[in-house]
Amino acid sequence: MYLPRLVLLPLALTAILPTSTEAANSRITEVKVFPGMAEVTRVAHLAAGKDEIVFACLPAALDAQSIQISGDVPMEVGEITLRTEPRALYPQCLAGAADDRIHELEDQQATLLAELNALGLVADMLKNTRANSGAISATAMQIQRTGQDIMLRQHDIKRKQEAIEQALRPLLAERERQQGGAGAMVTLVRAAVSASSRAEVTLRYRVVGPGWTPAYRASLDSRSGEVQIERRALVAQATGEDWKGVRLVLSTSQPRHVTRGRMPSSWQFSVYEPEPLTYASQAPAPAAPPAPTMERNAAPLFDVSVFQGDFDTEFHPSRVLDIPSNGQRVAMVLDTQTLQSRMVVRTSPVDEATAYLLAYVKPPDGNWPSGQLQLYRDGTFVGNSQWQHSSHSEDLALSFGPDENIRVRRNPDKDRRGVAGLGGGRIERRIERSFSVENRHRMPMMVEVLAAAPHSVNDQIRVENHYSPQPAQQNWQKQSGVVQWQQTLVAGERAEFSINSTVSWPKDLLVRDF
Repeated sequence: MYLPRLVLLPLALTAILPTSTEAANSRITEVKVFPGMAEVTRVAHLAAGKDEIVFACLPAALDAQSIQISGDVPMEVGEITLRTEPRALYPQCLAGAADDRIHELEDQQATLLAELNALGLVADMLKNTRANSGAISATAMQIQRTGQDIMLRQHDIKRKQEAIEQALRPLLAERERQQGGAGAMVTLVRAAVSASSRAEVTLRYRVVGPGWTPAYRASLDSRSGEVQIERRALVAQATGEDWKGVRLVLSTSQPRHVTRGRMPSSWQFSVYEPEPLTYASQAPAPAAPPAPTMERNAAPLFDVSVFQGDFDTEFHPSRVLDIPSNGQRVAMVLDTQTLQSRMVVRTSPVDEATAYLLAYVKPPDGNWPSGQLQLYRDGTFVGNSQWQHSSHSEDLALSFGPDENIRVRRNPDKDRRGVAGLGGGRIERRIERSFSVENRHRMPMMVEVLAAAPHSVNDQIRVENHYSPQPAQQNWQKQSGVVQWQQTLVAGERAEFSINSTVSWPKDLLVRDF
């Protein structure tokens, strides 16, 4: 019996897309990112003899007042017009970064579908195959084997189709999001220009919404005491245009701030004269609220308050970057500094019987806006904190988590109350607090112990405090009553600290402590 042989032919699909003949093929070369805003620089070539250039596929939210056009040769720029239209009218604006991959997967889908349909035809032919009585046994076996191969191949193709569907789904969703849906709009900028020769035309414009925020990473080597501080930036934008292979400039400037301060008005004193009574007339209809602008609708992607109060600074990443238009945060390293630290173990035994490892470093030079800080100790992630840096501060204290090799113990408080003074006119309270700190490291450690001693905020309440040993500092960091001990403990050494306080007040006075 003759069985048909399945031959699969590749399917060639061609798609002819309309192209715009008037728009210049521009590219983004540089983006300066401010807090909540970006200035985009595009470049396009102007052929000799042309008197007009068109930039297409620009964000609908661009600031029309910020447009600047210049050239690399002497050039006169005339009338500039803007037109906002649906993105669907311009095929070149629909192309996305994932289009090539989408087309590749769609081609694979078509090939698998064609093969699946061809296998179905073969299966139908097998069902209609007839054999003579002498060869029926051999024919049945051959049909069984062929049918089994076809069914297994069909199952394999369906599995591949499912995998392609799973791969296509996020790509199609991302393309739909980038294109902004059916109602997405784009802006075209058309400019009349006059140049003596072929020129490279530069277009600059600002768009609200993109932004960046500083981030930091501090890594402590506890053996050497070195702290490596990595200054980083997180950049995001959702303008509708991908920034691919562009130079980024990150600025702390606030371009939307007012340019001049308020002026005083005249301040007059006069004799009060009541205003004459007037009949109330019908109030005019309230004016319609102004139409919402794209700038009001575009919310910044980051908190811009972290830059307030700092001098303007610009950062120039050393390599070109890709920032997709999907709001995804892209991290980059701006620079790295290695600083020598002074390591101290700090504990506040009354509040928590735990010691924490701190590294004091000199504040690095330059502008370091507030931002999230990641902390690593000997290569292990410790936790997150907040970078708060002031150029006027003293040493910067970085906390690298609990130190398990420092044992802190708080003894039970001793609190006694009685009467004092002539005739027992005063109530007296004696409080004793004591605690110990033990160094279980194999090396000496500087220990910093903090505690709050009672203090009075009323003249009728008297407080006396006695410390053992005498603290290195009282009213630590301008906090009334907070004392600080500093002591270097060798390996295995244990130190005791105590505060003995006497508080008295008139017996008819109600007193509370907090």
